[in-house]
Amino acid sequence: MQAERAKYRMLSVAIACALASGFGLAAPEAPVADAATAKFFDAHNLVPNLRRTAEQTKDDVVIRLGVAHEDAAGQVGYSFGGATPEAIELRDKTCAADLVVVARPQPEYRSAFSEDGSVVFTVRRFHVERVLRKSSPIPDAIPSEIVVGALGSTVTVHAHKISVLRPYVADFRPGKTYLLFLRVIPGSSAFESPARSAYDISQEPAVSIVEKPLGLPVEDALGEIGSAATLCPYGPGRGALER
Repeated sequence: MQAERAKYRMLSVAIACALASGFGLAAPEAPVADAATAKFFDAHNLVPNLRRTAEQTKDDVVIRLGVAHEDAAGQVGYSFGGATPEAIELRDKTCAADLVVVARPQPEYRSAFSEDGSVVFTVRRFHVERVLRKSSPIPDAIPSEIVVGALGSTVTVHAHKISVLRPYVADFRPGKTYLLFLRVIPGSSAFESPARSAYDISQEPAVSIVEKPLGLPVEDALGEIGSAATLCPYGPGRGALER
């Protein structure tokens, strides 16, 4: 019996190590992200397999991505006449998002290869302080903590750093408070934070990830978002949030 238990423990360790090497990380206590999230961040137009390249290279690797722009024609056809340009931008982002929250990031974050190994992404937990908008894909009861994924980060494979860098993607810092415009990741309970979709509202004036001021005092901005949320369709967000 003891021999069987020892064999079982050795098998469990081997499986854990195999999973860890697949992500290019030390053995995690839990999966970095669920399968749907890992698949969501696949980027087929990069190298054939960044994960395989990481296994073979003897150097650090850095991949720099641009920022795609969605078709503006897909935006919701609501008129926000009379509002300032800053308010209009916030209202458009509100209707484009599935979930808009004020939240604080937790210190720990995890990075991994996407399912096809073509890119690196990061997931982090956020403590939700305030919900400003939720669309139909969102459960009525929002948990106090949500998981947010973003394209780009760095993993280490065989002591070499493998990095995917993308402009305007948030480098979230513990202790800060953020205004987040999020999208549902299909098949997952996690959310995506697209480029140009987060504002640090810990200070006045609040500054977005593109180093552009929020344009309004924070409470006024949150009020504009709350007003817009009453006009947005209840269905999935669509429009100007970038992938």
